[in-house]
Amino acid sequence: ICIFCISLFLISSCKTDKHTITAKINGLANDTVFVEYMTFSQRMERGSKPTMDTIITKNGEFVYDIDTNDNIMMILEPRNLMIFRENGRKFQSETRMLYLMLKPGEHLNIQGKIENNYLDYSVTGSEYNKAQAEQRKMNKEFEIKSDSIEMLIDYYANNKQANSDSIINTLYNERNDLSAEIRANKLSYIKSNTNTDLAAFYLTNQPLDTFGVYLDKLSESAKNGMFKGLLAEREKSYKEYRLKMVNEEKIKPGADAPDFTLKNLEGNDISLSSLKGKYLVLDFWGSWCGWCVKGYPRMKEYYNKYKDKVEYVGIACRDKDEDWRKAIKDNELNWVQLFNPKTDDLSKDVSVLYAIKGYPSKIILDANLKIVEVFIGESDAFYNKLDELLKN
Repeated sequence: ICIFCISLFLISSCKTDKHTITAKINGLANDTVFVEYMTFSQRMERGSKPTMDTIITKNGEFVYDIDTNDNIMMILEPRNLMIFRENGRKFQSETRMLYLMLKPGEHLNIQGKIENNYLDYSVTGSEYNKAQAEQRKMNKEFEIKSDSIEMLIDYYANNKQANSDSIINTLYNERNDLSAEIRANKLSYIKSNTNTDLAAFYLTNQPLDTFGVYLDKLSESAKNGMFKGLLAEREKSYKEYRLKMVNEEKIKPGADAPDFTLKNLEGNDISLSSLKGKYLVLDFWGSWCGWCVKGYPRMKEYYNKYKDKVEYVGIACRDKDEDWRKAIKDNELNWVQLFNPKTDDLSKDVSVLYAIKGYPSKIILDANLKIVEVFIGESDAFYNKLDELLKN
C-alpha cells in the first residue's frame, strides 16, 4: 500500500473525482474521525492488523486519499459518536460509523447527517457502497436496539446485583432475536440480488449451512467480483465444516482413534500408531489461542504428575512454524509436539480428521488407541477424568 495523504481543503474548493473520499455530514461539525483499513489480501491472513489514521473535519466536511492496487475494507468512526464499555474499551457500532469497500481508483462522494447518535449517509461513485448504504437503512431499527441491549448486557455483567444473571440471559435472547432479523433481511437481499457484489459480501457473513445453499445461486459475475477471495475462503470453511460433521460420528468414546502422521520439532515423521502402549492425550492447540496458553501451567502440572502413565501429544493447528516453535520454548512444553500444516487438501488435515470444533480440544486415548473421552475448551472435567483414570 502506498503512503496515503490527508487533504484538509474545503470541499467547495475541490472536485469530487479528485479524492478517494469526499464527505459532508451534517452534525459532524469539527471532529476527529478515526480510520481503520486493510486490503482484502490482508483480511485473509491470520494476524493481519489494520492501518490506523485520523482525519480532522471542518464543519462536517473532509476529504481522504488512498493509493492502492488492491480492494480495501475501511471503517471511519467519528470520535464524538464513540461509546465505551464499563471496562473502558471501545464498543464498535455500525450505527455510528461509515463502513466502506473501495476498489482501486474509485472516488466516493458521501452525504450524511447525524441524528440521535445515528450516522445516516448515502454514497455515490460506487454501486456497492451505494447499495450497502441503502440496505443499512433497512436494519436501522434492529441495529439501534441491538446496540442498546449490548450496552445493558455489559452494564449488568460488570455491576452485579439481584437477578443480574436472569436479566443478562433475557437480554442475550433479545439480542439474538434482533441478529436473526438482521440476517433474515440480508438473506432476503441475497435472494433478490444474486448478481451483485453486496449479495456476495452478505453471503460470506451468513451461517455456513446458509452459505452452502446459496453459493451456487450467485451469478458468475458476483462469484468472480469484488469478493471472489472471501467467497473462496468461506467455501473452504464450508467444505471443512461438512467434512467435520461426517468425521464427528467417528470421534466417539469407544471408537478407534484414526491414525495419522505429522512431523515433530526435529522434522521427523511421527505416527499415532507408533505411540501406542499407554494412555495418550491429544492436545489440539495453537500459539495464537489465548486459552491454550493460559492452560499450560495446569497441563504441565498434570504431565509431571502422571508422565509415567500417560503421554501428551501436542498438535499445533492453524499456526506458523516459527510461532509454534517459540511457544513451545517459551512455555517449556516438554512432551511430544507435532505440527499440523495448513493444506488445501482437507483429507490431510488432522484437525478435520478429528472434527475439532474449538481450541483447545483434548482427546484421551487408552493404551490400544481407543477414544476414552473428548473435551472442548479448558475445563476441570479433563483433569478430573485423568485423576479418575490414572490415580491408582
